[in-house]
Amino acid sequence: MYVHTGDAQVLAENFEMMEKLVGWYRSKSTDGLTSNVDGFGDWLQPHASNQRGDTSFDLLGTTFYAHGTQILADSARVLNRDEDAKRYAAEAAEAAEAKHAFCEQYIDANGKLQNAPETQMAHALAIAFDLIPADAKEKVGANLVHLLGEADVPYTPQARVSEPTNAG
Repeated sequence: MYVHTGDAQVLAENFEMMEKLVGWYRSKSTDGLTSNVDGFGDWLQPHASNQRGDTSFDLLGTTFYAHGTQILADSARVLNRDEDAKRYAAEAAEAAEAKHAFCEQYIDANGKLQNAPETQMAHALAIAFDLIPADAKEKVGANLVHLLGEADVPYTPQARVSEPTNAG
């Protein structure tokens, strides 16, 4: 909500919850990669053989850990929580470590998924959560477009890969 409205109150009201969520992901993480994280899964996957989709729970957990940690670090900066500045600098470093771990584990040199099923969700999260280097975005985006075509999902040029919006 803050990204779209600029209202930092929502960050202040939810900061402790964000800390707890990132702490929970951290407890499930080793070297930036999460495991044993269960949840809804990729429940919107076209043509899935089950209601949870094929996107790996470990991949989903790692993406949300990296993204949540970055949101926490950015939120701390927006809220001017100067007394915790060192801790939040460490949180930002933690987010960078999780992003690097994600790329090493899940994205190959051709921008394709490795070590997990290739799904639309996995590609979309890697792009939307800014988990991949800029030079890999076009390749990952091209693979996403290919997967959309395989699932017979219409693609329009307006749906191109773009840089994330950062309000902080």
